[in-house]
Amino acid sequence: MKADKDVEGLLRVLKDGTDCVARQDAAWALGRIKDARAVDSLIRALGDEDSGVRELAAVALGGIKDANAVDPLTQAVKDKDSHVRECAAWALGKMGDTRAVGPLIEALKDEAWDVGGWAAVALGEIGDTGAVEALIEALRGESNNVRERAAWALGEMKDARAVEALIEALKDKNSNVQRYAAWALGQIGKPVAEPLAQALKDKNRRGQALAKEVLGGIRTREGKK
Repeated sequence: MKADKDVEGLLRVLKDGTDCVARQDAAWALGRIKDARAVDSLIRALGDEDSGVRELAAVALGGIKDANAVDPLTQAVKDKDSHVRECAAWALGKMGDTRAVGPLIEALKDEAWDVGGWAAVALGEIGDTGAVEALIEALRGESNNVRERAAWALGEMKDARAVEALIEALKDKNSNVQRYAAWALGQIGKPVAEPLAQALKDKNRRGQALAKEVLGGIRTREGKK
């Protein structure tokens, strides 16, 4: 049915299929086809008894990007299954709708770190600077996954309020967090130059090296203008 783009047939399977695997396959296929006729049925599938169907319905809605799915997906970010919550957060990022910012900020604190990580990515993709303070807090949290993605999101936003926290993250115990923080500072650009120059005096050698690297890149770009 996917090959034939038989949307109506797939919708029937998604609604009435007694086999959860068949319903999962139907949700996945509808997401690949990206036909707006599937939106209402996929929204209903976010309440399916099978978590796999709910996951794939969320992913499909993220691919279709219909605004009517935003509110149902924000509810799915609270699903009892962490994988569904991950998929819903991912989908909201792809949709880029600011209505999702509040629920995604809450999801940064999810007990499942992968959910918090995808919430950070989604906030970076949406780009609403109202999430900056929450991302800064997440950058100082316990999860390596969340800290990495929070640093990336702050780089996407290019908001100077994050500079101090990102410079601190150059000394993070996790090397991936350090690299994302350095990248983010480079994205922010000129406003980080003076604080980075101060960071060069720090005794943390890894932090010094990254600060020097970022500062050099900024000066090079500025010199080409």
